[in-house]
Amino acid sequence: MQRALQGIRELLPKELCCLLERQNSLERADEIRIRAGKPMMAVRGKHDWFIDVNGEWSRSPIAAFIMDAKMVEETFSALCRHSVYAYEAQIGNGFITLQGGHRVGLSGPAVMEQDGRLNIGRCSGLCIRIARQIKGCAQHILPWLMEKNRLCSTMIVSPPMMGKTTMLRDIVRAVSNGESGTEGMRVCLIDERSEIAACYAGEPQMDIGLRTDVLDGWPKREGMLRALRALGPQVIALDELGDERDVKTAMEAANMGVALLATAHAASAEQLMQRPSFKQIAENQTFERFVQLGGTPGNVQSIIDKNGRIIWQRDLK
Repeated sequence: MQRALQGIRELLPKELCCLLERQNSLERADEIRIRAGKPMMAVRGKHDWFIDVNGEWSRSPIAAFIMDAKMVEETFSALCRHSVYAYEAQIGNGFITLQGGHRVGLSGPAVMEQDGRLNIGRCSGLCIRIARQIKGCAQHILPWLMEKNRLCSTMIVSPPMMGKTTMLRDIVRAVSNGESGTEGMRVCLIDERSEIAACYAGEPQMDIGLRTDVLDGWPKREGMLRALRALGPQVIALDELGDERDVKTAMEAANMGVALLATAHAASAEQLMQRPSFKQIAENQTFERFVQLGGTPGNVQSIIDKNGRIIWQRDLK
């Protein structure tokens, strides 16, 4: 993990890096939250923690280290390697990706570019999400995603911050490498937000398997169409399916015999299928398996088939 975090350490301003190093905050946190004029925070699991001048974590903001606007700007510039122009396209999408797959979400006032695009003007907040790959976390559920030696189209469902992307990444890796009980399959990963493969300078920072092609930064619909036209995938994987046009294109891919791996925000599969954009998917039974996460990050609560039948459930005893 020390090596994986080097991509953050080498870019952070020295004062901030030293502060985070005092109590190993980068190793411990899921996210580091920086806001101009506000206390610095660490997020771990479901809880927020305030970081004081000694790097100590506390639930109280009373002694927390306050980030001034200048330090936020300096941190933003450093994370862009002091060349904001070079990161202009990523900044326009609201985030930048660092070596090691770490992702920095950006907040600030909107400005209109000459070509009509909205962009972030002065950066006033940063969300540094620490990338962690947990190889093998999907191993115990893979047999339940197979049917007659075939991968079932699978949707991973949970509230935010429950490990959907981590679980999806490991399923992609295993399916691509042939660790799912079948021969390795050709996977096309539509990584719109550079979060699954976490490409840096065009190279995936995460292990997403031997037979996986990555369409990094492509919108889901355009990526799926390109994959179907040019890459001959057996599996298409994508994160956070929800837009009506994306859902329709995913259905078209499934009708062409391609297995789908996707995630969606929802408390349950039942709640998800009640959304207008997913009604046709429910009627056509496009997804054959629903993996529900909840409770704690990465915790698989149940697996449901296309008929709504629970085929696996965690023993709560």
